[in-house]
Amino acid sequence: MPSVLHVTERWGGGIATVVQQYVESTADLRHYLLCQDNEWIVRDRRADLFDTSWVLPSGRLASVREIARLVGEHRFDVVHAHSSNAGALVRLRALPTRVVYTPNAFATLAAPGSKQWLQGQAEWILGRRPVVIAAAGEDEVAAAHRLSPRSELHRIYNLPDQNLAPTAQFRSDLRVVMAGRLSAQKDPDFFAAVAVEARKANRPYTFHWLGDGDEQYKDALAAAGVELSGWLPMDQLHAGQAAAQVHLHTAVYEGSCLSVLDAAALGVPTIGRPEPGIADVG
Repeated sequence: MPSVLHVTERWGGGIATVVQQYVESTADLRHYLLCQDNEWIVRDRRADLFDTSWVLPSGRLASVREIARLVGEHRFDVVHAHSSNAGALVRLRALPTRVVYTPNAFATLAAPGSKQWLQGQAEWILGRRPVVIAAAGEDEVAAAHRLSPRSELHRIYNLPDQNLAPTAQFRSDLRVVMAGRLSAQKDPDFFAAVAVEARKANRPYTFHWLGDGDEQYKDALAAAGVELSGWLPMDQLHAGQAAAQVHLHTAVYEGSCLSVLDAAALGVPTIGRPEPGIADVG
């Protein structure tokens, strides 16, 4: 039976959800996981999904060595790198196996000159090593063509949870939600700023962030009166979205975002910034 080593720097939130979907849709393969052993403890299904999982060491050089060691020892048929950090780790050294890279939003799609954009410029160098790139969304496909023209490129289509149905109901005292990791990409500060403006205008709106993440954003959200849920099991996350009247997606760049797709499946209107990967959802 062919085997796949999934490499992702973080195991949590949307990243865990996407990788789980990949595993569940390829039950004819044996799956293994290499990731940081971090905060994702809600309905953690690693023991069910993967034959074995290993902890990704801290430090890039140590991580690259560990990837090479595992590939040499277990002779995986495919190494799958999910997200840009993992994509860098698996391409820093040639591996004697097929490499598939799912970017989960190229950082080059961030605002030019921003910290994320500057970090993303490494893709121009890493892209010289040809791999298989599975890109979600037209923006990501176009970026992959530019950044790694020698790579084999496939377009993939993210889908909402197939068990969801439109259940959201309109109310004038709007419940506004955002779902995802607290990170620079998702721009929690913008979400907090909107909550502050709504409060200044005396609007009967409540603001809720469904997720968790970087500590630096929590104080700003709390000061703005935003309720932070922490990481939730998927059924509770969807219930939180379905109870909303608006999904305010504040990310500055995206791939094909599952939380936006799930909101649409639940019948929740989404306001998104007209940025790469968000406008592409349609």
